[in-house]
Amino acid sequence: LAMATALLLLLMAGVVVSTWQAVRATRAQRTAQRREAEARENLWTAYLAVARASRMSGQVGRRFGALEAAAKAAAIRVTPELRSEAANALALVDLRPVREWRNVAPRSLPTALDPKFERYACCDTCGNLSVRAVSDDREILTVVGKGRNLYFNPRFSADGKFLAAQVDYPPRKMQVWNLETARPVLQQPLEPYADALDFHPSAPVVAVNDCAGIVHFLDLASGRNWSWSSDAQTPQSFCFGPTGKQIAIASVPWGIRVHEVESGQVTATLTETNRCRAVWSADGCWLYGLREDGCASLWDMSRGGTLDGLLEGHQGRVSSASADPRGEFLLTQSW
Repeated sequence: LAMATALLLLLMAGVVVSTWQAVRATRAQRTAQRREAEARENLWTAYLAVARASRMSGQVGRRFGALEAAAKAAAIRVTPELRSEAANALALVDLRPVREWRNVAPRSLPTALDPKFERYACCDTCGNLSVRAVSDDREILTVVGKGRNLYFNPRFSADGKFLAAQVDYPPRKMQVWNLETARPVLQQPLEPYADALDFHPSAPVVAVNDCAGIVHFLDLASGRNWSWSSDAQTPQSFCFGPTGKQIAIASVPWGIRVHEVESGQVTATLTETNRCRAVWSADGCWLYGLREDGCASLWDMSRGGTLDGLLEGHQGRVSSASADPRGEFLLTQSW
């Protein structure tokens, strides 16, 4: 009987110890779970704060930084507050670096990208012109300079098949290369005034305005060429309209004239009191006059070239502009 009692007591003690250990393990597990939940909640709060701070920072990359932080928070928990923060970030207009090119020389001149962002062209001060693939930086075309020539303002045709560049060596000349064959197209380079050169928006046609005020057009596919007088001996800018049926020439002293491409007939004269450059909107309904006094004129071409307003704000000459495809925004630059 004594032995049975002792055995029973021993079994009861074991049950008590096991129960106590189970309770202790459960408490430890609950504590760990609570701490993990607190850590996840703190992390969620931190991600939300980062998203909000990035969105309100006013710095380049704020949209992408805010959305990245919001996505990390959403992986933990989605709330109306988080959705609102992500929606506010999505509404921002922003930029961020996507790719950098290491082979561009330190003293390179302006670099041009083709319309599909597949190739880029750059020039250096030794007269070397290089065309490379954006994806792997593979060199497609090299034009070796003679140490004194300077290829500048390279530009691609609308289909990316041709590249034009000017040589800043008297007399100034322009050459065009076929990038599919890596060969020059022109037997005799053209001689434009300054950078009065542009490609047709849809056809393989290049146009230049020379120092005598003559506009030359050359069809790079068929070899057809034609010309007419613009009376613009010192054009400030020279650009095809979006349809390719008109071309705008800004010159002193009459401002901007819009010509028909085939005949050269003047369809609109936009009087500017300041030297300016002309830029078309994507739909062709507007022409922007970028002036030396820091303003930009808004010409409504749907109403025959009516001055609709004047944008102010720059302290120096407005040197370039770009309009978004929907026509809601105009980005201007001055120096």
